[in-house]
Amino acid sequence: MELIDDGIEEWYTVVGFWFETLERWTGHFLADTALGAEEMAQQHARSRMLHLGVVGVFKGELKVQDSYATWIDPYCTSQEQMDTVMDEGGFWSVGRHRLEIAEADKRKEAKGWWKK
Repeated sequence: MELIDDGIEEWYTVVGFWFETLERWTGHFLADTALGAEEMAQQHARSRMLHLGVVGVFKGELKVQDSYATWIDPYCTSQEQMDTVMDEGGFWSVGRHRLEIAEADKRKEAKGWWKK
């Protein structure tokens, strides 16, 4: 794995998933190193206000062969089905979990620590 920038840009394929929905994701980036491509992918995620779990970076523009599958569970055909799988499995998405924490913090602030 090349982490040193040699000044030559090559195509890299970054494979991951969105924590918020557990949707699969693949992107292609022209970068100096694999690490540079991963950083570009994370920047792309931040620009969309999402959290990307990167599972691999490959040299070249690889075409995904499992385009039939949108979610981590390839048998799901809708977000509602994936939500059911997440709930039944006890999984919490980052977005939902953070929202629940933020709402709990707001309730604590509104109540005040001195009030029981």
